[in-house]
Amino acid sequence: MPCLRSHTCMTDIFRPPQPSALSPQPSVSQPCYACLYRPSLPESQAPTSSLVSIAQEFSPRYEQHGESLIVIDVRGLERLLGSPRTIAHELRREAADRGVLVHVALASTQTAAIVLALMRPGLAVIERGHETSALATLSIQALEKFQTVLQPSGNPLYQTFLAWGFKTLGELAALPEDDLAARLGKEGLTCQAIARGEDLQPLVPTLAEERFESSQELDWPVAELEPLSFGLTRLLEPLVTRLERRDRGVAVLHVRLHLVTRDVYARHLELSVPLRDVRTLRALALID
Repeated sequence: MPCLRSHTCMTDIFRPPQPSALSPQPSVSQPCYACLYRPSLPESQAPTSSLVSIAQEFSPRYEQHGESLIVIDVRGLERLLGSPRTIAHELRREAADRGVLVHVALASTQTAAIVLALMRPGLAVIERGHETSALATLSIQALEKFQTVLQPSGNPLYQTFLAWGFKTLGELAALPEDDLAARLGKEGLTCQAIARGEDLQPLVPTLAEERFESSQELDWPVAELEPLSFGLTRLLEPLVTRLERRDRGVAVLHVRLHLVTRDVYARHLELSVPLRDVRTLRALALID
């Protein structure tokens, strides 16, 4: 029997520290983030599992930064797992079970968690409000690591801070903001925010790639445009509904028709603008 199959590929339409500084105290009912950092390994020791698969076991809200670092929104997990330190242990255990060696850090800001995970092996939890003091004794080279992973195209000002004689993030964090801005501008203040563990932007969840496709098997061959149009409508309507729910549009439309001769008639339509109108998409498929 002939089969109609439509697949749409879419694009987005729009889109010195205090003694308690590392104690397990933040409440995860408020903003709280876990960072997993996987140090680079030789290819012969490549892990068998990705950081994304680990993050998905704990929260749907995570942001991936390359293959070596991921930030997870863990607020609310205390009701399931317990204290922040328990959550951190569970994350590390899950990674170990999958053969992945990671640094784990929890903090009330993404930046503090990232910096600490990059610089400190093992597990650490920063008490809310102690982000700056927890990072203060870390080497100024933490700035280099941060920018390499998260801002590869950014201005590596850490070399300037080294030339100024800075050895720790605490020295950069303590600079008067006005004086720093006068010397280095916005980039200097950005570096100071990193040294203080202040977030530069909200977490932007990484969305798993989603395929929008539908197929239909017919009870008899279709040889006219009218019944073909009816079949395409039945295929496109649920796809467009899903696209609307996700605020997306069709950028590429693939149509495959399985003929009675066992041949496959395939068309690939690249649209000039994203669409999600059933009639327009159907007309384009029929005209082509």
